Amino acid sequence: MSVRSALGGIALLGVSVLLTAGALEAALRLGIVANERQARLSPDGGGRNVPHRILVLGDSFMANKHSIDLHDNLLNQLGREQVGMVNTARAGDGPRQYLDALHMAGSRFRPDVVLLCYYVGNDLTDVGCNEAPVLEDHRPVPQRLAARAYLYDFVRRRWGYWRARTMDFSDLPEQGVDPTLITAAKRLEVNPWLLKMRRENPDFLLQTLLAEDACARSAWARTEDVLEAILNTTRQRGATLLAVTFPHTLQVNDAKRPFYEQLGFAWDDRISTARAPQRLLEHWYTAHDVPHLDLLPEFLSEGEELYLEHDEHLNWAGETLAANRIASFVAAHLH
Repeated sequence: MSVRSALGGIALLGVSVLLTAGALEAALRLGIVANERQARLSPDGGGRNVPHRILVLGDSFMANKHSIDLHDNLLNQLGREQVGMVNTARAGDGPRQYLDALHMAGSRFRPDVVLLCYYVGNDLTDVGCNEAPVLEDHRPVPQRLAARAYLYDFVRRRWGYWRARTMDFSDLPEQGVDPTLITAAKRLEVNPWLLKMRRENPDFLLQTLLAEDACARSAWARTEDVLEAILNTTRQRGATLLAVTFPHTLQVNDAKRPFYEQLGFAWDDRISTARAPQRLLEHWYTAHDVPHLDLLPEFLSEGEELYLEHDEHLNWAGETLAANRIASFVAAHLH
């Protein structure tokens, strides 16, 4: 085979790959192939031609899981004929990604209300305490460009699902982690990301819920910068920012304490009564005239379990209670 023929074959293969990728990209953007990103940017409820348009920012607590969940309950409570909702909440996101979602969806949807949902269980550590400016995008240019593609997002999410099932935790029993939890995590009966966090940061609960050490204080200062950027962007678009705070399961009751001890996280008895994240958020929201709802008092007043057994996410009762309270809160601030 001549060099020219070989080069021609390579060129033909390259063109075929590009055409296939282009066709997949179009199918994802049009919703022909179901995908999370297209669903996140498509209005639910009454769409755009309704009295009120709500843009939701958050993580897995608010994500639309295509099942009866907090997203659907909230939309039903507010009234599908009165409200259009774009829910950009996504598992694994943190405050910096909430700001990106606001930029991405805000100009297209033109909301009059932006609902910021903050989870005290990991949003502080998601921002982190490194020295890089938190409002700058530090990804390489090719990655930033690729991230605009629906196909990139589609592949990346599936890679994450595969990773969740194939994480290697063989070193954790030597660190005191119950082997039965590792087996359960392989079956996704236990959240594998909790084991990953245990490996990377055994002091995770102390940093997140007590917020006392230097890293936590730095992370909070960086979080304030992100909150201010979200607030400024929201108001520049003529919308109102509303905020909701989701508590950690350990703040509500001690039922999960044995589970976290089995995982090997460092423990402090003050965790059960820790309110540092809520106090920091309340002070910031009050100082910036942001209406906010802290769900912790609501959850503490309930007698039944509101969280999943081997996870820190809400069960059906928790999602229903949260949806009812958030719907009342949002409805009271719709003009």
